[in-house]
Amino acid sequence: MRFLKNKVAKALQQQNESADNAQIIIKKEEADHFAPQRIIPPQPSQTPHQSRNLPNVVNSKPPSSNNVKQNSSTKNIVKNFGRAFATFALSDISVRYLEVILKDKKLSLQDFRDFVAARKEGIDGISSLRDMLLVHRLDKEKLAICKRVFQEISIIFIKFFSVNWIFDSKVGNKIAHVKSRFKMLRRIKNPEYFTYLKTSD
Repeated sequence: MRFLKNKVAKALQQQNESADNAQIIIKKEEADHFAPQRIIPPQPSQTPHQSRNLPNVVNSKPPSSNNVKQNSSTKNIVKNFGRAFATFALSDISVRYLEVILKDKKLSLQDFRDFVAARKEGIDGISSLRDMLLVHRLDKEKLAICKRVFQEISIIFIKFFSVNWIFDSKVGNKIAHVKSRFKMLRRIKNPEYFTYLKTSD
């Protein structure tokens, strides 16, 4: 009888210990469930040495070509104006102005037109246009008079005809040509200083 009681008591003790262990496991699972999650920062997709090899897109700039464009634009503006001066000098519209200019000079209209026609196609920039305007010490009298007449007829063209020519012609960058009118006028009046033409000032 005593042996049976001891066996029952031992079984009850084991049952209670199992129940206590089960509660401890449940409490631990609950604690794990409600515990704050540890945030793992995202790993970079590239290693540091790989990112160093990538090109710096933000700071990279294409090589500047402003100087080349400015030189080309300036050359074209001078060339266009120079050939427009020559075309105007050879036109019928210029005759009434040339008659007044040539009145007191020992030069015929035909001689002047021959001078312009021979040089018109050679105008390609500052040096060639300047050579048609600047009187040199060794120039013969007839050539010097032709240059002065060309200077005067070019001034008339800039003052009274250049705007219509710019917008009626096929020249590119019309605004730059309009802005260059008075710079060209100053240089035509003083060809000895006609060594450059800035389109940006």
